Amino acid sequence: EFVANFVGHINFFPGEVMALSGDEMDLQIPQGKLRVKNPQFKVVAGDRVKLVVGPESIDLVDAEKELPGIANVIGGQIEVVMYIGSIIRYTIRVGDQIVYVDRADPQYSGIFREGSRVKLILKKEIHMFKALGGRREEPVAHPQPGNAVSLAEHTEITGKRIFRHDHAL
Repeated sequence: EFVANFVGHINFFPGEVMALSGDEMDLQIPQGKLRVKNPQFKVVAGDRVKLVVGPESIDLVDAEKELPGIANVIGGQIEVVMYIGSIIRYTIRVGDQIVYVDRADPQYSGIFREGSRVKLILKKEIHMFKALGGRREEPVAHPQPGNAVSLAEHTEITGKRIFRHDHAL
């Protein structure tokens, strides 16, 4: 996550796997439900993941536009419009989160004004990784003094690594 933010503006969405069906899965993010392709790693219902979405990978339409049959739509309001060379970067409030969306060729695609209500459309193929802590209902265990186990024993017993201060022990 640090590297992605260091390179540029990247959007992160925390999510939880709700169900799997074939090569797709249902995810719950704070802004709503998504239907996305399964990641390259194994997930099961209840796993927590973090979606990584580049600002150029999100489509943007007016909030009033009807989108029948389109999945992965979340609503937001534009807070800042910034021209960066040949693109426009929108800073959009989506619930409690700020999301960045870049649009090329604004003369063709149109320009939204600050304060505009919009719909963001996320693609089905989204890069993601497992969130620290694994499953929501299974917090990572930490050995207690007097009942300590080695890291290898803990990993063998629980299948999980122990994390403290965001660093693996």
